[in-house]
Amino acid sequence: MVKNSRGVTLVELMVSVAIISVGILGFFGAFSFITKSLHVSRTRTLATNLSQERVEALKNLTYYELLITTTSATDNSFTPGLVYDNGNYPPETVSIGGINFTRYTYVALAQIDSDVISTVTYTFPDTGMKQVRVDVIWRDRGVAKKYTLNNLLENPNVNPLDSSISGVITNSVGATPMAGVVVKIEQNPDWNATTASDGSYSFRVYHGSYTVRASSASFYDQASALSAANAGSNTSIPLALTAIATGTIKGIAWLNSNVVVGSVVGATFTYCADNAAQQEVEFVELVNPTTFAIDIGITNTYPKNISVNYYDESATTLDEAAGFNFTHVSTYVPAGKSYLMASCSSFVVHGGWVNSDAYYATSGPTVEANLGLIREDKAASIQLVAADGTVLDTVGWNDNNNTAPRYEGTPIPVVGGGDGLENNMIVRVSSPGASLAVNDTYARSYDSGDNKNDFLSPNTVTGFTGLPNWPSAFIADPYGTVAAARPVLTGKPAFGAYIAASDPFSGSTRPYTAYITSATQSLAYAPFSLTGVTTGTWAFVISSGTFYREIEDVTVVQARSTGVPNGATSPAWSVTGHIGTMLSSSSIGGFVEGRVTDISNLPLNGITISAGGITKTTGVNGTYFVPVSSGQISVIANPNNVNTAYIQVYAAPIVETGEFTTQNFILVQGGSLSGYITSATTPVPNFVVTALLGGSQYGQAASDSSGHFTIHNLSTGTYQVTPVLLSGQDSNPNFISGTVDPNGTVFVGTFTVTGALGNIVGTVTNNNEIVTSGALILASTGTISSTPPAIAASSAAAQTSLYAVSSKADGTYSLPVRGNFTYNVSVYVPVIQASGSVTVTTKTYSGVAVLPSANTTQDVVLP
Repeated sequence: MVKNSRGVTLVELMVSVAIISVGILGFFGAFSFITKSLHVSRTRTLATNLSQERVEALKNLTYYELLITTTSATDNSFTPGLVYDNGNYPPETVSIGGINFTRYTYVALAQIDSDVISTVTYTFPDTGMKQVRVDVIWRDRGVAKKYTLNNLLENPNVNPLDSSISGVITNSVGATPMAGVVVKIEQNPDWNATTASDGSYSFRVYHGSYTVRASSASFYDQASALSAANAGSNTSIPLALTAIATGTIKGIAWLNSNVVVGSVVGATFTYCADNAAQQEVEFVELVNPTTFAIDIGITNTYPKNISVNYYDESATTLDEAAGFNFTHVSTYVPAGKSYLMASCSSFVVHGGWVNSDAYYATSGPTVEANLGLIREDKAASIQLVAADGTVLDTVGWNDNNNTAPRYEGTPIPVVGGGDGLENNMIVRVSSPGASLAVNDTYARSYDSGDNKNDFLSPNTVTGFTGLPNWPSAFIADPYGTVAAARPVLTGKPAFGAYIAASDPFSGSTRPYTAYITSATQSLAYAPFSLTGVTTGTWAFVISSGTFYREIEDVTVVQARSTGVPNGATSPAWSVTGHIGTMLSSSSIGGFVEGRVTDISNLPLNGITISAGGITKTTGVNGTYFVPVSSGQISVIANPNNVNTAYIQVYAAPIVETGEFTTQNFILVQGGSLSGYITSATTPVPNFVVTALLGGSQYGQAASDSSGHFTIHNLSTGTYQVTPVLLSGQDSNPNFISGTVDPNGTVFVGTFTVTGALGNIVGTVTNNNEIVTSGALILASTGTISSTPPAIAASSAAAQTSLYAVSSKADGTYSLPVRGNFTYNVSVYVPVIQASGSVTVTTKTYSGVAVLPSANTTQDVVLP
């Protein structure tokens, strides 16, 4: 039988190859994905192990050996930034398998409130619980990654919350319950509650004697007498709050940040110093309403700090270089003065000569060439421009048939004849309350942003009169820097300003919009009224953007309004009876204000406040007010116990730019206890001691390199100062009693500690490579066998002490041993052979001397 066989066509072969190719490509794609997944999984596993390793090592410490983070830094690779310990537990760099890991540690006091765990600042009383956070970060393809592990360590000797305090807070008038009142324990602010709608509160405490304080806005704080809270029972402490007597602060807010155009003349016929005959003179007067001198610029240097630019209806544009080309006689405008820029160096005004601060014509042909730059017969504009291009001020006027090319709000109109500024003048208003006649008593500084309302001219106001005896009926006196400074009444209405007083209870406010109407003008201004200000003498601040003004010594009387500034404030009013506040000082950020009192709510005078690096002192009413940078800042009342009668208190509020943050403090009387730790022959550093009162810990400290310790921020009382001993350690004496003196630091005595531990630390390497698999390290004062010795529980007590630890994944180790001894150190490293069997490589070092509470380095180098 003959069997038929069939071959494969070329088409079939190509299809088969394509199918196989797709499958292979898919396999490679899947393989690439699997490889990436394995890399990510392996990296995360390593990060997890490094975190667990660090947490377990820290949890093997006793509660008191685990030190709170007091010096921190921030890694900004993440948002928000990653805060870590930069003092007690600095960052560690670990390299495994070609991957660099950085391990951060952060330890904080923790508390539990309604099953929620939160952290508190290290200056708080010991809560009996510490939170350990370990972050391991690495970079994967240039992207920062992290793994975080949190854990808690409790104080096994912490006192239980075996008692409770409750009560009802009422209004002293009518005895009505008050909701939302904050109730705290003076001796431990961590114990607190907020009253319910029926005024009731309740929280648990340790048994002991406490003072309860209740606080609510618009009411004075009320503190109870010292009351006993017994174990297993509830103590009822009701309190009644008294409303605060208040008054009102009122005024008007003005913002003065730069120069403005005070007046403009397009042409007036008078004598010019550059010519014997009369001629037309034109000028622009600038006004500086700020509290600081302003630099205009110098001759032939461009761009000027402030340039005067001209625009008219014919599309004529003249900046200083192309048009005016000023010769500057004066380069600065002093505060509160004017700056005169004219077409000649001096000219006659009311029979007397006026000197120009800058001029753009001298004599001869240049006079005719420069006359008429400001065209009096056209609609035109004058604009002040800063060197960076910022427009500072603009004034524009119309003619009979054209609109000003540039202006603010509404241009100055032409009413009842005239063409542009022909034989006329425009003069800025000095204040909304000024008469319709030009008022030369005050600076020409009112600026509502509307040219029609801000300027007087013969064409805008019926009955407008300039000063007499000018060749033109509507020409007012121009002023320059040689003239005396004139009081500044106004500026731009500061509608968006933020307003507050430094009393502890009032809030803040913003100005509202009001108008003064006179003839055809309606002039806006920004009055304010800050109500609910506590009676007394306070500081007062208005802030708008980057400008602010602080006024001190503002006395508030109950149920009355106090205008600011006034004759008794600092600074006082610039014009008697005028309560306008000029914002012309540059703001550095935000503001922190508050009040410092004792536990009886009595104000503390002369207490130092450190806020954002700025130091101030509280006044007679216990208040302070500090301009600070924005962001989270450090505020410390009584830093470093500068007033030794009271403790130091720390806070870290967040301050917004241009706004006010209230931070009050309650200081209790206190002082410090100090002492000395020795091993009988040498000082013992880094040894923790605690201060106990009634069985509860109120402070702790660690000895420095000289063996001395100081426990700060202790309220008055008699404490038991005790070294924190580990197993095998002893102290003589076991404790010393010390009474806190509000007048300074009390030395309690010397503790002689025996058996204090030190550490043998180092790195394990094998053939110049870090040992990452873990090595066993043993230390003993006796001989150590070549193989790890077995320890039987029944005989361990009779044997020489043997200390053991395993090295970490980064090859480092830290082995705690008893100090003041010399040790033999042996290391055992498992090595996997090519055959799969495991051998142990060992090495021993002798003569390793360890001091108490100190690190002795012994690197292990194999072979």
